[in-house]
Amino acid sequence: RSVTLKRVGDINLVAVSYHVPAGPHPDYAAVDALGYILAIEPAGRLYKSMIETKKVTAMYGGSSPQHDPGLLTMLVEVPKKGTPLPEVRELLLSEIEKIGQEGVSQEEVDRVKRQILQQRERSLANSTQIALGLSEWAAQGDWRLFFIYRDRIEKVTAADVKRVAASYLRPNNRIVGI
Repeated sequence: RSVTLKRVGDINLVAVSYHVPAGPHPDYAAVDALGYILAIEPAGRLYKSMIETKKVTAMYGGSSPQHDPGLLTMLVEVPKKGTPLPEVRELLLSEIEKIGQEGVSQEEVDRVKRQILQQRERSLANSTQIALGLSEWAAQGDWRLFFIYRDRIEKVTAADVKRVAASYLRPNNRIVGI
């Protein structure tokens, strides 16, 4: 499925979203790690292939745990006089979907796990953040998911990331918007 929206402005957007499991699902931790591997600045795969090569000017991406299945979305900004949109679209899809076949390195996985776990540790120093985190997971079914997710992140491997990429990052599971 593809959507093209024409509007006035100096910036074009190319976005791709993949249907992913709900936050409580055992695969969600690996999906979240995958989102970080793709989008993290400056080590993310899309950052290196699209920002550093000046194909796009900005990039955003990730997923958010939800009660119901949700989306992993990657979005890039392209100046009107920049790289042609079909080229950006194909590069974006290629970079994302090749992970299902080629996988990722354990070093990439360890880096994003450290980042996710450090963010969680920092949030535990703030009572407001703890309350928000617990309530968000409670809305997904059980406040204990806050801790289950942490445990699942600690166990994510490169093989897990490759498996979820192959399962969810497929052409018949995506929506592309330009």
